[in-house]
Amino acid sequence: NAMDYNWPDGIKEHHRFEKVDGNIAYFKDGHKQPADVIIYCTGYLHHFPFMEESLKLKTTNVLYPPGLYKGVVFQKNHNLFYIGMQDQVYTLPMFEPQAWFVRDVIMGKISVPSDLEVEVEIEKWTTRQNTLVTPFDRNEYQTNYIKDLIDHLTDYHKIDLCTRSEYHKIWVDHRRNDIVSYRDYTFTSTVSDTPAADSPAKWADNMVGTFEEFLK
Repeated sequence: NAMDYNWPDGIKEHHRFEKVDGNIAYFKDGHKQPADVIIYCTGYLHHFPFMEESLKLKTTNVLYPPGLYKGVVFQKNHNLFYIGMQDQVYTLPMFEPQAWFVRDVIMGKISVPSDLEVEVEIEKWTTRQNTLVTPFDRNEYQTNYIKDLIDHLTDYHKIDLCTRSEYHKIWVDHRRNDIVSYRDYTFTSTVSDTPAADSPAKWADNMVGTFEEFLK
């Protein structure tokens, strides 16, 4: 479905593309319009053709895929782990503690509980997931999921998830207000407390995008 962002002139978002004839794009709801460029925003599927059928995670793009204890341990085989399968409010701040958790399971520092306890834990998170409505609900949900992971780790570095959560809420508002300029805002690192440097050019005007160009 369309995200309904505040797109600049010349860009229009529409869902359920059907076909193109010449420079006319047609959509399944009957809408049609001229188009110079068509960009598909298709998302992705969880697809593991290289794995045995019984070991494949089967899920849609959700914040807590069913069948994964703590979001990483395959419920049907505790020697199999999936990392980063969630729909993502966070990316690396979630992937890292997931990898830490998997490491500790492999090393025997964390024990996977009984099948019944695993089922109850998964059901708790998936049930709560069904109550989420707003982007801020999703933010809080995944923040709490990461906190839960970190609470099981004995040697994970200090991380300020509360501030990261607030940053994400601000970022959502910036993006909702202006999809073009939201990348121009900067934040202070929640790890080093170092403020990010301002870009010398607006993101939309920076046609190079290299690290060297950013440092000029």
